[in-house]
Amino acid sequence: MHDAYAALISRRVATSFSAKTERFVHIATVQCRAGRQDLLWVSNLQTTQFAAQSTVIRVQGQQHDNRIQVHLALGGSFESPAVDSASPQSRADEAER
Repeated sequence: MHDAYAALISRRVATSFSAKTERFVHIATVQCRAGRQDLLWVSNLQTTQFAAQSTVIRVQGQQHDNRIQVHLALGGSFESPAVDSASPQSRADEAER
């Protein structure tokens, strides 16, 4: 439970940080085009933005892994259920014949 809560908090923080860095990169690009900042500064901000996006993706992957582990711990599986030959659909199909 603690891991799931930590992952949720991490995702919110990472998503917020990613959105902010995206905004900063946009502002830096505009400033670079206006000649107020150099391209290296923009490049460094883009590197930070990509790292933030990578963190968001990593945390989302951890959440998916956690969901799978909970599903399996509760007795779930990923196998397709066997189709009963006497299911209502098969009986309806036979009645139409």
